[in-house]
Amino acid sequence: MNEILTNIITHPAFSIVAGVIGFLLGHCFSIYRDRRKEFSSAAEAFSDAFVSICQRLNKNEPIRDILIQEFPSQDAAKIKFARYLTGNNLGRFEDIWAKYQQNYDTSAKIGTAEMLYKDGEAMLKKVRDEVPTLIDKILLFAKPR
Repeated sequence: MNEILTNIITHPAFSIVAGVIGFLLGHCFSIYRDRRKEFSSAAEAFSDAFVSICQRLNKNEPIRDILIQEFPSQDAAKIKFARYLTGNNLGRFEDIWAKYQQNYDTSAKIGTAEMLYKDGEAMLKKVRDEVPTLIDKILLFAKPR
């Protein structure tokens, strides 16, 4: 039994197979590490796109102005970041983003005339209440795992 085991371990084919397995494991690990690094870079850039809006929300600036000015750069960052999400995460992210974009669309549609009426004011108040919560949910996807 020991002799058979010694022959298997010292056989050149065993060394080649073990070397190939080691190479494949190392290669898979490096691919995983590179993907994590790319995700982290994209997540950081995506999160940075929301720094300004969070500061402006804390200063109580008009939500309509904030979203109209900030949303285009956030949307561009979203397109780059979404490439790194897969499966359920991508689906949930897209659902939350759609709600956030709906708030942007609502804000953009409300003109000066509508703001004079209570409907426009009520709609903007609703947007103002929803946006911080949606931003928090969106930024959860950009946290490192």
